[in-house]
Amino acid sequence: MEPSAIYHSDYLRAVWTRGAPDRPLADLVTFEPLAARNARRPPFGAGFATKYGLNAVHIIPAGWHWYQYPDLDDCLAAVAAVTAPGATATGSSMGGYAATTYGDRIGVAKTISFGPQFSIQRAAVPFEHRWHKAAESIAFRPDDLDVAQNARHYIFFDPLTQDAKHARMIAERGRAVALVPVECGGHVVAAVLAEAGCLATITRAILAAEPTADDLAAMISGTERSARFHITRAQKLPMRQREPELRAAFALAPHNVLVRWHLAQFLCRVGRAAEALEHLTYLTQQHPKSDRFKLAYQAACAVAEAAPTAVAGPPVRRLRRTATTG
Repeated sequence: MEPSAIYHSDYLRAVWTRGAPDRPLADLVTFEPLAARNARRPPFGAGFATKYGLNAVHIIPAGWHWYQYPDLDDCLAAVAAVTAPGATATGSSMGGYAATTYGDRIGVAKTISFGPQFSIQRAAVPFEHRWHKAAESIAFRPDDLDVAQNARHYIFFDPLTQDAKHARMIAERGRAVALVPVECGGHVVAAVLAEAGCLATITRAILAAEPTADDLAAMISGTERSARFHITRAQKLPMRQREPELRAAFALAPHNVLVRWHLAQFLCRVGRAAEALEHLTYLTQQHPKSDRFKLAYQAACAVAEAAPTAVAGPPVRRLRRTATTG
């Protein structure tokens, strides 16, 4: 077991971030989202805990199973033993699901979730198709449909996405739930708030007190400074009206892979493949092992009648399917 770990199995890990090493217990418990499984990345919330002097325990799953593991009870018990009274649990998407579902099991007083699911069981959420492949492979625990009753829940979500339905289902079952819509936040609403510069302010306000949904909504500002905000707003527009929003995103984050990808896709779809090549070349250079980027690059070359460069590698037969961020 690694030195910072308090729990380790084939399915789950729980590790410390010691932002306040003079205190023995955790102020914050985080549950990892689906996209943060890269071992080289710091756990969700680790930077925040370090910056603001908090002890955090990060629960990290081995795969895409929405925490439905046979040893989850053991992991949660180990975390509960080092969690301070009045602590907060937080997570995004799959991690937000875990925070709202299992908050009582670790004894937290509050949860903060960003775009969480109530569940991904098809019988419980027939409208949810984003993770249907993952759902088919999961043996769901009996407590999958629970909502922690002893914690106050704060849920941030984009009101024009499927996440709004999940948020309402959690609110119907929770004892105290504050719903905070974030316009054009998309599914990764935490990233939009972070890029806007207000995520830390919001989180610290919840840790310190019990703000209302209106209080928190008033703290949300500067979302136009978020590249992801403009990408999400573009996706809500007809195809021919998307370019100004995508160009705004590119101006804010010219080296962002997601921004370049969305802009390249748009240019290809409106018949401007030659312009898309600048962005697709950048993407294949930054991610030479990505079949998705190689295939798009080669297709754009064919349409633009341009010769592929060596950087794109050999022709790619098909795309590998990847799971939606969760």
